Amino acid sequence: MRVVICTSLYPPDVGGPATHARDLREYLATRGHSVTVLTLGEQSRFNGPGQRVQIRRSLPWPTWFIAVMLWLLRHRRRYDVIYATGLQGPAVLAARLAHKPVVVKVVGDPAWERGRRLGMVAETFDDFQREPAGSMQVALGRRFRDWWVRNATAVNVPSEFLRRVVLQWGAAPEKLLTIPNGAHVQVEASKEWQGSGSLTLVFVGRLVQHKRLDLVLEAIATLPDVRLNVVGEGDQLPVVAALRDELGLHDRVALVGKLDHKSALEYIRASDTLVLASEYEGLPHVVVEALACGTPVIAPRVGGVTEVVTSGRNGLLFESPSAENLRKAIRRLAEDESLRRDLSRRAIEDADELDFDRCAARVESLLLELDSGRPTVVMLGKTRVVKRGNRSLQGKLRVLNRHLRVTWISVGNPGWRNIEGVRTITLPAPDLIGRLLFYVFAPQLALAMAVAQRSALVCQSPYEAACVISLAKFIPTAVRPPVVVEVHADWRAQSRLFGSHLRRLVAPLSDRVAAWALRRADRVRVVSEYLNEAVRRTGYRGEIDRYMTWTDFDLFADAPPQPRPAEPHAAFVGVLEPYKGLDTLLTAWSTVIRRVPGARLTVLGKGSREREVQEQCRALGINPSVHFERSREPEGVRELLDESACLVLPSRSEGLPRVVFEAMARGRPVVASAVAGIPELVDDSGTGILVPPNDPEALANALARILKNDELAAQMGITARNRAVQFDPLAEYENGTRRLANWLRRR
Repeated sequence: MRVVICTSLYPPDVGGPATHARDLREYLATRGHSVTVLTLGEQSRFNGPGQRVQIRRSLPWPTWFIAVMLWLLRHRRRYDVIYATGLQGPAVLAARLAHKPVVVKVVGDPAWERGRRLGMVAETFDDFQREPAGSMQVALGRRFRDWWVRNATAVNVPSEFLRRVVLQWGAAPEKLLTIPNGAHVQVEASKEWQGSGSLTLVFVGRLVQHKRLDLVLEAIATLPDVRLNVVGEGDQLPVVAALRDELGLHDRVALVGKLDHKSALEYIRASDTLVLASEYEGLPHVVVEALACGTPVIAPRVGGVTEVVTSGRNGLLFESPSAENLRKAIRRLAEDESLRRDLSRRAIEDADELDFDRCAARVESLLLELDSGRPTVVMLGKTRVVKRGNRSLQGKLRVLNRHLRVTWISVGNPGWRNIEGVRTITLPAPDLIGRLLFYVFAPQLALAMAVAQRSALVCQSPYEAACVISLAKFIPTAVRPPVVVEVHADWRAQSRLFGSHLRRLVAPLSDRVAAWALRRADRVRVVSEYLNEAVRRTGYRGEIDRYMTWTDFDLFADAPPQPRPAEPHAAFVGVLEPYKGLDTLLTAWSTVIRRVPGARLTVLGKGSREREVQEQCRALGINPSVHFERSREPEGVRELLDESACLVLPSRSEGLPRVVFEAMARGRPVVASAVAGIPELVDDSGTGILVPPNDPEALANALARILKNDELAAQMGITARNRAVQFDPLAEYENGTRRLANWLRRR
């Protein structure tokens, strides 16, 4: 991954943003990424990517603003993602023009800080968030701040306090991540303490108005044994120096000035406590470093400080910033040596959770997800895009977009949409003619786009792949895209056990076409070991990846399972096609209702055999006990499973049915045929009962056994739930997508 870190401060500059930028650069470099730092400094220094690029800070702000933008635009082909811990405005503007992802780190409100610095804002931080700006210049600052927050690809904040603030600026909740500031500090075994009543305080940070150093000086003015070291510089330095002399603190307050990071840490280590009196804080980096040094923190209850400092555990917090409140906290710590030792010990313990490597790993993961170097793919398949607000579809596309740049050609309401970052092109395919036209035009469109984008083609069945591979023969080898074929089900069943009976006439030909395409694929992905073996029998000798198809598993796994219903109720969920074996189920059900009084069956699904199965119900006289539903939203499927004692799936052929996972996640046993990939999911007599396909008697016996034996069904349900959660299909799907992305990178 090639990263540009944009920051207004970088060592030898001091402060949290400078330290964070340097530490993150070093971490990413050790992880094998190429990192360029784009920053402001005393002199301009323009180097290439992979180095430090510096623009003169003394230039008028429009000049350096444009210089930052121009560098990012000029080198846009030599980096993949931008991380802006400073210079967020020009970074986001350039990223938009260069079509690059950009993550902005927000540690405060730049509009408020600039307004306070220039004397244009008198309100407190909280009041400023609630009230409209008074001057046009401040209002423009607010609007520009809101613009770059809304237009960033992702926003990283160090505290929940800042998350709530940034949401008020208009940032989308799904773009916001809370990643604390980590600290790289070597902790010493113990600290040397002075006697009771004596205390050495340290302040480290920018000397700006909202840090309220005046309150710290006023607080210690009447505490003769307390000393203070002030590390840092800023526009308030003359004010602080004058107040020090006015209060007669020249011998107890040292204005140390600007120090490098290592020296500043030495001051923190050597001090009894870090002191803050700020009107607001996001989550100051120096607080995390102080805890890691075993130095307790005295601070007001403002902003994100309360998220890492617990009063009485690793520091002392006081209410609103005032000299008197601060004085009481300092006096308490000065007079209680055992308290100082306890706070120091617990500070080190708590800082372990804020280890820099842990936090940096989360930033790295975020950048990898957004990396514009993600392989580009065109996906082709007849998965129907029902609507934009479909929860399951959005979840699937979010995972794909984390690892790949996808153009997805499918069927649905005709149009070109961007859903969760995935470009979807939907073509009409409502009937036989529509499906034939799809196979004529969609492969041509997919192949043309893959060639134009220099991307791979992922076909969601061997039949789409056959069309694409036959057309690809006319494309020069140098630009011919690699073709990945996904096998979700036994392709031989699709021509024999799906749709019209007329399909059987072309079954031998379609088998040969599918096998021909599989043998010529560059890579094959299958969902079960059964399909892996079937692909090998075609003569394919390349690499096969076993992966999991998408399922909206969280919807079924997150909520606790419901108690088993009192009545004997079974559920079938699936399409009404011959391969699902519903005719076998209805024949078996006529036996079940004689052996299990009050038994009910719900059939949820639609397909080409709807009329036939309903006529079979009437012929068998089982209509009163069978209820048909054509469709439900995923939440409705979960409710149906909760209302049922078991799932029944008498299929003649399957890939790896996701409804089995969903039923197991709801703590329901599964009665199913022992075909294809089903035995890879259902443990016979453990998580359910397996029966031979096309055997109504065996199916009836299994259903009766489950519906009549509450204890057996409950035990199987517990085992099924545990196995489903342990397997974690969502993680398996993401891992499979990641493996595909890595393979494409190697290509």
